Amino acid sequence: MRVARRGRAAKAELARVQDPTTPFFTIAHFGGHPSVLLRGSRIGEVTCDKLAEVVQDAWLSRASLRRRTEWLKTLSRHTVTG
Repeated sequence: MRVARRGRAAKAELARVQDPTTPFFTIAHFGGHPSVLLRGSRIGEVTCDKLAEVVQDAWLSRASLRRRTEWLKTLSRHTVTG
């Protein structure tokens, strides 16, 4: 999955792929590419909610402003609070 972030979010992603206790990683081959890999053998360690969050964040980082805005408006209408 592609993840392109800046600032605090980029640091959090870097920490995620550098932490050997998480199933996320990267390899030198992808140096400079906004990708985060997930070890298939450890996918069971990732909850559906966490995987959805990572994929959504990756999509949001690559989508156009118009598509991000539209999707986030749709999401907020379907979110139940309280």
